Amino acid sequence: MELLSQSATQELKSFIKKEITETMQEMKQGEPLKPYIQQKELLKELGVSYTWLKKLERNGLKRISLGENDRVVFYSRVQVYALLERLAR
Repeated sequence: MELLSQSATQELKSFIKKEITETMQEMKQGEPLKPYIQQKELLKELGVSYTWLKKLERNGLKRISLGENDRVVFYSRVQVYALLERLAR
């Protein structure tokens, strides 16, 4: 038993293909990466845990925040990737 008619299936496929094409074009033309990234975004971008990020800090990664107890923390993308490159050697 089919959930969608053949024409509805074709219409859905066309819609998905159009959305993917548009998204890929936007990504190609997108803004360059920002030089600083929030901690939460960095964890997601690297796909690592908070514990692993703390290990990077112990290896020299600098936290950027306005105060000692400030919950908003940034990191320099350049420093993050330079440190990862150095540790990979």
